[in-house]
Amino acid sequence: MVCILYKQGFINIIIILNGLYDILCAISILILPHYKIPLFSIIHTEMITQKITPITKNYLAYWIFTYGFMRLYNLEMAFYSYLIEAIFFFNELINKRIHVKKGLFTITMCMYLAFSIAYFHYTNIIQKKYIESNLNTTCKII
Repeated sequence: MVCILYKQGFINIIIILNGLYDILCAISILILPHYKIPLFSIIHTEMITQKITPITKNYLAYWIFTYGFMRLYNLEMAFYSYLIEAIFFFNELINKRIHVKKGLFTITMCMYLAFSIAYFHYTNIIQKKYIESNLNTTCKII
């Protein structure tokens, strides 16, 4: 049980850091066009194979900011944000609008994090039910 809680805490930290990273990337694309933060301002835009217009960059940044915020809000929202990101990147990948390696990496990581959230949420429910059922059976007065 301690091992599961430790791993869950590690996944939570990764999700929070990923949410902060996404928000920083979005802000770098939107607000700081003349003061580019080297990695943060180009990593998402370099995935796209076609020429990107300024308005497309803005919409991409809004989307990145939105799912970054979802990941910071709570785990259920983070779960859905990873599923949505994986589905949409898969769509872009099969339509050849993003680079294959970068797209596959993003899809794989999103699915891994979504399934990790689901697994730890499910194991927490089972642990709580097990503890509650043991409390109920041991505390009954005969």
